[in-house]
Order: sequence, then structure tokens, then C-alpha cells
Amino acid sequence: MKVLLTGGSGFIGTEIGRILVSRGHQVYVVSRKGDVKDNGIAKSRFLFPCQVVVGDLNKSTLSDPSLLHIEGVINLMGESIAGRWTEKKKQNIYQSRVRGTHNLVQSLPNNLQVFVEGSAVGAYGNRGDEVLNETSALGNDFLACVCRDWEKEASLASGRKVIVRTGIVWSVKDGAFPKLLLPFRLGLGGPLASGRQWMSWIHIEDIARLFVEALENPNYQGIINATAPEPLTNFDFSKRLAQRFNKGLRPAVPEIALKLLFAEGADAILASQRCQSRVQDLGFQFRFPKVGMALENLMEAR
Repeated sequence: MKVLLTGGSGFIGTEIGRILVSRGHQVYVVSRKGDVKDNGIAKSRFLFPCQVVVGDLNKSTLSDPSLLHIEGVINLMGESIAGRWTEKKKQNIYQSRVRGTHNLVQSLPNNLQVFVEGSAVGAYGNRGDEVLNETSALGNDFLACVCRDWEKEASLASGRKVIVRTGIVWSVKDGAFPKLLLPFRLGLGGPLASGRQWMSWIHIEDIARLFVEALENPNYQGIINATAPEPLTNFDFSKRLAQRFNKGLRPAVPEIALKLLFAEGADAILASQRCQSRVQDLGFQFRFPKVGMALENLMEAR
């Protein structure tokens, strides 16, 4: 299949790109950098064989003629939510997903076979101990509204559509996990605020395989929570990490300190999402379904 991948230079996109190539797909990636005639600059950003479509979806649609032959799309675009949420940061988080996806859909052929949209479990908002599945109502905070509008734009694409709501991706290369590890490695780690908030997570290998499965398998349709079967609270997670490094568990990081560091972004850090997924009912087999298995693999990979 000819597959267009956005966000292909990110740590999740890189893993997905490698799997797509290994399975014989012809991969196209979107990049703001590179010359239209000679894409050498853009290609150097990607760690798998691909053809580059040059353009900025935050500003406009794409005009590359190769898009006429695209059969499938995996959409991972969006500015990172990590860091302090200023008003400018929030605007970029929203526009890079909502406007970017709108422009992407407008750039695609009408005979597209499948569109796989990468969203987030942040769509549910802060839900405490409530068990959330794919039919649960959406939240109403900023991140939930971003996900709602993001998914709405993706739903306008032609062909079969899959919305993948991703949990916290555990990888030693990038994302939240290395940042969470550092204080525990130094013996300074403790839970965040009350520690009662639920963390729905997924190993990097599993999320990459799941996206490719959603692309290839016609039984995948609609919303899927991309989360491992064993969510855990932040306190439990913190306790496990402290034990892994043979350190004691330090006092909790106060909520007010997180608010000072990340402003409104602290709400996303402390949001509780206890998710279940229907993906196993579709036949997907997790390589790392349990917390202990995932942590052991990632610690060995450091």
C-alpha cells in the first residue's frame, strides 16, 4: 500500500515507519523542510526509507501530485503537549492538530482506502477512578476539546476510519517516560500530588504495531483505546520505579509546584484516565500487557 505518514520524525512515527517498510508498504512522509526537486535535507530527518512530500499543513493544503496515489494515511501530527502551557503554546497545540488535520484531509484523494487518526486518552478529561472504554463520554477541559475537534476533522476523510486514542507511551528514547525515570534514578522520585490519578500506558513496540494493524486490518474501525490491559495509579508507578532503582520513595511533588512549572499543563499531567481497550477483542496481542514486563524490557534497553 502507498501510505502517507505525518509525524514520521517523532519517536512513535519512526517506529511505525520502520514497521511499514518492513511489511512492504511504500511510505510517504510530510516535511516542512527540504527542496521540492531534491529532498535530501528532508530525508535526512527520517530513519527509514521514504519519499518526502514537502509542505506545511499548519498553513495550507499539500499540492504534491504523488498524493493522488495515496491509499492509506496514519496521522500523528501535532505539537508536543510537554512543557509550560502559555496561551501561545495552547494555540499551537490546538492549531497543529485541528487545522493541520483539516488541511491534510483536504489534500487527500476521494478514493482513499483508510485513514488512521492518532488521538489521545486525554479526550476523556480527568475522570478519577471511573473505568473508561471507547463508548465513554468525552471530557470538557482544554485537551479533551482539542481531541474532540481533532477527531472531528479526521472523520471527514474518505474510506475506513480508525481513531486511536493513545495512552502514555513508554519508551526509553523519548516522550514522558525518560523524564519520569530521571528523578527516581537519582533517588529523588516521588508521586505527583495525591498519586491517586490513574495512568493508562502502552509500550512503544505495542503502539507502533497497533497503528500498523489498524491500517491493514479491515476489522478495525471507529474509536480504539491504545492502552495496555493493566493501568496503574501514579503512586503505584512511583513505588515500582523506586524499587527498580533500589531507592526509597520520596515525598510527593505538591500540585502547586506542578502548577508553577507547567501552568495549565499541570492539569494534563495530573488527569486521571483509567482506560480499558477493545483492541484485544479484535485479535491484537500485546507483547507487553503487564507493567512488570514493560518496565523490565525498558530497563534492559537503557
